[in-house]
Amino acid sequence: MNKCVYCGNLVKNKFCDVSCLNRYYNPKRTIKIKRNNKICNSCGRKISLSNYERHLKVCINDDKIHINEQWKVENKYKCPYCKKVYSKSGIGTHIWMIHTEKGKHYRENKNYSISFNWKNDELKLKNAVEKFKKTYDDRLKSGKIKPGFLNCKHTKETIEFLSERQSKFLEECGKSGFKHIKWYRIKNIKKEEFVLRGTYELRVAEYLNKNNIYWKRKIYIKYVDNEGIKRTYTPDFYIPKYDTYIETKGYYSEMDKQKMERVVKQNNIDIIMIFKKDLENLDTIINCGVVQ
Repeated sequence: MNKCVYCGNLVKNKFCDVSCLNRYYNPKRTIKIKRNNKICNSCGRKISLSNYERHLKVCINDDKIHINEQWKVENKYKCPYCKKVYSKSGIGTHIWMIHTEKGKHYRENKNYSISFNWKNDELKLKNAVEKFKKTYDDRLKSGKIKPGFLNCKHTKETIEFLSERQSKFLEECGKSGFKHIKWYRIKNIKKEEFVLRGTYELRVAEYLNKNNIYWKRKIYIKYVDNEGIKRTYTPDFYIPKYDTYIETKGYYSEMDKQKMERVVKQNNIDIIMIFKKDLENLDTIINCGVVQ
């Protein structure tokens, strides 16, 4: 048995393993070089002594705001001048804009307005919107800017395509496409799930399920409007057994009336209209509509 030349352990060969061999012939690999660092008073970074003077020249004369880690408070950074707290991406911009001469000069010349919380300051929001509207209208009248869609109209084919896509999107997107209307997921008697918009549709669906009437949605019916363009109508419910459609309405405008008349006349179908006053008499309304 021999002793390892590097560590002295008993081994068959000259070295224990490759690591002892490398350490013996390349001792510099195992030496950790300790560098003497100095903290920059301007930016608070640790800089090696060999690079400190060069760094100092750049740091002092540079317009860029160097973030000092001493400003850090939890995950935010506190401004050393006004003590306001910002994110790491915002503290540099804040200091340059508010607390440097170049930043102040930039704001005055560029008419830069300091950002604020839009949600909590309705007056400033209203003033900002009015100011933007006035500026935009003035530039529009003077011809400095031109709307990209000025004097342009969709073709007939494009309008028909968009009408179909919109109907399918509102029916199949999951939240029914309306932000301010409550939506519900409900299954019919065959356990097929659909998205309903509003409490009117919910009550009708519950009534149909309670009376064991099979219904479904996602039915797309074509009709032609008064301009000769093909549109897509999506009824709220379709009852295959009676080949009848159900439409619930809260507000029934004149335009809606004309639309429903065209749909019924052009497709020769039966549609039961249900309004708010009819929700208490669904049994009578639906049965009468089915019999007719």
